[in-house]
Amino acid sequence: MAHEPALDLLNYLDAQTTTLTKGTNLFRGPVRAHSTAMPIQSAFVNSFDGRPPDRVLGTATEIRHASVSVIVRSSGFDPGLTLAWTVYTKLQSASPSTGNAYMDVRALQSNPNYLEQDKNLHHFWSLNFEVTYAST
Repeated sequence: MAHEPALDLLNYLDAQTTTLTKGTNLFRGPVRAHSTAMPIQSAFVNSFDGRPPDRVLGTATEIRHASVSVIVRSSGFDPGLTLAWTVYTKLQSASPSTGNAYMDVRALQSNPNYLEQDKNLHHFWSLNFEVTYAST
């Protein structure tokens, strides 16, 4: 079965939080500008590289280590930090059950990383996770 770690973690957050809803304030892909269809307080889940796969000798199996980033945007510092910690806590203990056998979801830092305040005074946090799974 194909693995899509960013999509699977997005679906996990959608199911496990009351503050994030897929398609409303939880999106897959890069950060998009605030608009009438894109609220300020939002989270964006996106995949990027990751470590090379580990091969299991004598089999067609590889252990893959996908990297997934979540960017949280908020108009206020405290509400944004609270949302970033919610995302961190949920994904740090995640066990996405999408039919895909994920072995581990591990945070790559100890707490949400504050990035910046943009020209519109929106605050941003970055959270990065390594998602480990077997692939054949």
